[in-house]
Amino acid sequence: MQQKTAMTRLALTGLAALMASSAGCAFGNRHCDLKYENPVTPQSPSQNYSLSFDKFDDRNEHDSKCRAIIGCVRNGYGFRTAEVKANNQLGDWFKDALSKELSQAGYNFSPNSPKTLEGTVIHLYTDVFFTYNTKINLRVKLKDKENILYDGTFEAESNPLALFASESEYANSSEQALQNAMREIVPKLTNELKKAK
Repeated sequence: MQQKTAMTRLALTGLAALMASSAGCAFGNRHCDLKYENPVTPQSPSQNYSLSFDKFDDRNEHDSKCRAIIGCVRNGYGFRTAEVKANNQLGDWFKDALSKELSQAGYNFSPNSPKTLEGTVIHLYTDVFFTYNTKINLRVKLKDKENILYDGTFEAESNPLALFASESEYANSSEQALQNAMREIVPKLTNELKKAK
């Protein structure tokens, strides 16, 4: 009987330690360096005109240090325990990604080009349970001087497996969502630019 009681206590102690360790990693805000390193647009021949970039910004909620809040961390019980924040500006991240994708599509860039692009990250957020659930909402505007050629919004998401709730995993899920959005944005802009020739 004493041996059974001791084994039960040992098992409960081990379970408590496991729960404490798993809950512990759920505390503490994550600070992500958002990157865009893998364009999804196929390489295309050079186009015969160039583009320029205007203002790119975001409408996400920000903390007191102007860092965008882009997600949350949950513990093993599903309770939110921390926030995920971006170290860099979301507008710059979007602009960099679009520049790389359009370069792949064969477009050149010149600050003097009359055809300009504006962009807004309307919303970027990653929730997490067993998988990351990243949703992104973007706005893109194409202008020829003051004439608006196109103004539209795009939504996309990604759902990779959640393993460690690490900063790199949140950043990778955000990049995947942006890649999925680019699969729609670049063809749409290409069509609009062809019509504007």
